[in-house]
Amino acid sequence: MSMEWLQRALMNPWPGLLSAGLIAGQSVRTRGVRRTAVFAALGLGLPALAEAYAVTLRRELRQHMQPQLKGVPLNAILGWYTITYAVFSLLESIGRRHGLNWRVPHRVLPPSTAAVATSLDLILDCVGLDLGLWEWSQGGPYAPEVVGPNGQHGIPVANFVSWLALTGSVTGCYLLLEPRLGEGPPSRGTAGQRPATAGRTAALVLLPYYLAGAGWALGRRRPRYLLYSALCPLVLADTLTARGRGSN
Repeated sequence: MSMEWLQRALMNPWPGLLSAGLIAGQSVRTRGVRRTAVFAALGLGLPALAEAYAVTLRRELRQHMQPQLKGVPLNAILGWYTITYAVFSLLESIGRRHGLNWRVPHRVLPPSTAAVATSLDLILDCVGLDLGLWEWSQGGPYAPEVVGPNGQHGIPVANFVSWLALTGSVTGCYLLLEPRLGEGPPSRGTAGQRPATAGRTAALVLLPYYLAGAGWALGRRRPRYLLYSALCPLVLADTLTARGRGSN
């Protein structure tokens, strides 16, 4: 995969808008408009605040993607929402397919969503740094051979702590609010889009993100990052090869 082509694709806001639109449409079919709006508010709002804090107050991160508002690019916020919701929906469908008790999602989905989403970022953040989509003011110990546009090496551990905290918080807050929203099929119910279909849709939205990371790792001859991010493709493969198991 050409690194120049990948850079242009990631700089373009339209793929991010398309992915977010697809995942929002899947959410409306699965949960209804009100629940979709609440998850979107959490999934867009909390990361936007965190990005703004890192960019404008702490000045530890500088973004180069356009368009942006107050230093926070549209693509970054859309990526947070799309990945968080897609992983959440994917894991939810896996749980239903394996017959988990309805109480389990409230205990398991927030930390498992955080783990899978962060495993994907273990490779995606390297891609963005290497291609000059953003830079860290101080660098960090993860991926020290990857150099940002400002000459700083690596990625701070705090970045991945933020991924764990934000994706887990968005999911946890949504699950606390969900029973009170009262519109559309509940996520544990059988109405709306069938669980297997919802899971496959989420997996197909996530797949290009992972393939972009895998293409970078192979193109740069750094295959160990495929191992670091292995949790994400394992979950994707479980759903994409499920061929009708637990489809209701």
